[in-house]
Amino acid sequence: MVPYNVSFKTKQNNIAWLVLDSVVDVIFLVDIVLNFHTTFVGPGGEVISDPKLIRMNYLKTWFVIDLLSCLPYDIINAFENVDEEKDRRKGELEEEQEEGEQEEEEQEEGEQEEEEEQEEGEQEEEEQEEEEQEEEEEQEEEEHKDKLAAFRVKYSSQLIFPKLNVEFLF
Repeated sequence: MVPYNVSFKTKQNNIAWLVLDSVVDVIFLVDIVLNFHTTFVGPGGEVISDPKLIRMNYLKTWFVIDLLSCLPYDIINAFENVDEEKDRRKGELEEEQEEGEQEEEEQEEGEQEEEEEQEEGEQEEEEQEEEEQEEEEEQEEEEHKDKLAAFRVKYSSQLIFPKLNVEFLF
């Protein structure tokens, strides 16, 4: 999933994709644990079953690659997407404010005092609506962050440390 998302720059904000990617990450984590206890064939053709030699061999060979494949990139990227969305919304609000200011200047030149008073009332309402919209967006961002945090807390401990009933060289 991660290579596809990185290659095509897709943003999978769906919780199902996040769970699926987490399951894959857990499988890689289990693979790392198993490789620390799996025998290997030595340079002389003999089977090495000494736990210390197995661990040292794995650390020197495939451990770094396996560890990098196990990192939860989607969870890390989920937090980056929240910041990008916040910046995008902030830019849109600033553009709307600039457009509103330009329209106000043009209207003030040709209107009478009564019309100006009415527009001031409307402007206050618009500002209140914008403030309410900003507050709603901030609440949505906080809810999104809370959902991600709750997901990580709920599933990370269950997925990362599952009970294994397999006997190896422990």
